[in-house]
Amino acid sequence: MSNVFSATVRFGQDAELKTTQGGTDVLQVRAAFDSGWGDNKHTSWVTLVTFGKRATGLAPHIKKGGQAAVWGELKVREYEKQGGGKGVAVDVVVDKLDLIGGQSGGQPSGNQGGGMPSGPAGGGNFDDDQIPF
Repeated sequence: MSNVFSATVRFGQDAELKTTQGGTDVLQVRAAFDSGWGDNKHTSWVTLVTFGKRATGLAPHIKKGGQAAVWGELKVREYEKQGGGKGVAVDVVVDKLDLIGGQSGGQPSGNQGGGMPSGPAGGGNFDDDQIPF
C-alpha cells in the first residue's frame, strides 16, 4: 500500500451496505479519528470502504458510536459541491478492521478482522478466506 492509514476510529453512523450492478457487496461508513492533544486536538472524518464477504460480514456489527482499529489504503478524491466549487473527500479502503469493545446496540466486543464474531464474546481475527459464507 502506498498511502497507509492506521487509526482507532469511532463510527458516526450505522454501516451502509449496498450491492453493485455486478453483484459485489460494498460497505461504507463514516468514521472519526482524533489527532493531536490538548489545545491542538483535532477530529477528522473519513469514509471506510470494504467489499465482498468482508463487507457482508462486518455490516451487522458496525453501529453508530462503536469503535474499531482500522488499517487500509488512504484515497483522496475531489468532488463538485452542490453549491458549486470543489470539495475533497477522504476514503480508506479497509485492509483490516478490529472492533473494539463497548459496541452500541449490544454488539459483540473483540476483534473482527474479517467480519464475524468467533463466539458469544466476539474475539479472534478473521481473513476473508476464513469467513464461512
